[in-house]
Amino acid sequence: MDTPIVKRIAHNSNQELRTKNQKLFCRRQLGIGVVGLGRWGRNYLTALSLLSKKYHLSVFISEPNLPKYLSFDEILANLDIKGVIIATPEETHSVLTMKALLAGKDVLVEKPMVLHPKEGETIVKVAQEKGLVLAVGHTPIYSEGFEKMKRELLNGAVGKIVRVKAIRTSQGRPGSKVSVLWDLAPHCLAMAIHLWGEPVSGQVLEFDRHYWCYELSFLDGFVFQGNVAWGPSPYQREFQVIGTNKSVKMEENHASGVLASPLVRQCEDFIQCCLTRRQPLSDGVLGFKVVKTLWKLQKGVE
Repeated sequence: MDTPIVKRIAHNSNQELRTKNQKLFCRRQLGIGVVGLGRWGRNYLTALSLLSKKYHLSVFISEPNLPKYLSFDEILANLDIKGVIIATPEETHSVLTMKALLAGKDVLVEKPMVLHPKEGETIVKVAQEKGLVLAVGHTPIYSEGFEKMKRELLNGAVGKIVRVKAIRTSQGRPGSKVSVLWDLAPHCLAMAIHLWGEPVSGQVLEFDRHYWCYELSFLDGFVFQGNVAWGPSPYQREFQVIGTNKSVKMEENHASGVLASPLVRQCEDFIQCCLTRRQPLSDGVLGFKVVKTLWKLQKGVE
């Protein structure tokens, strides 16, 4: 049975939901394939439906467990499809992203980009050699709250940074094959690396199946402390920079409108990159650096 969001997308485009070699949003300007119809795959479809008229999108769906939709190979073979959004389980990201790049597709892959640094290095190299767009789904970087915090850091209002604190909690995902570190820390690490570059060192202070506490040191001399946990609601999303003049805290969940939501802005950045051939704000290089940092933290406790 089709989910409500898939039905709504079909309704919004004034046509019945089509299967196999037919598509949603019938104007032929830019074809986007969405691979995976889990929670995040459906979220991407919602975001694309909001952008479909502005960019005349044609959206194709691939879901391995639902044969009524295109197979992944059919997505790759379809010349109408320029970009592919990969919203499948983490352990499939590396193989699917590489196949899509080798087929000449621009790619937006959910976080974490891959589960091993060598895979990330290879994927980034292939994308660069082929001149393709490689984006990674670090949505908080696209939030208005992050932009506001970044402006305050750049204009010197915070003063010299003393320390940074990040907390991220969630209920966890049944069936996930990754730890809480790989599930929740990527967004916090992406924001930190985007602002200050790769950490020079790091260590895990405490961890168990549902909780990790870690520290990173950056070139400017301050310490970043991160906490991630699976548990019951209410869930926390905190990223606070404490400086000599004042502290600033990011308001991740605030958006001035539907089109200003981080996921919609991320999708629009990807679409514009597909059209203009520039690289996105959250690109493959950033995704690779996040994976390297996660890998070093994980290896520190093995």
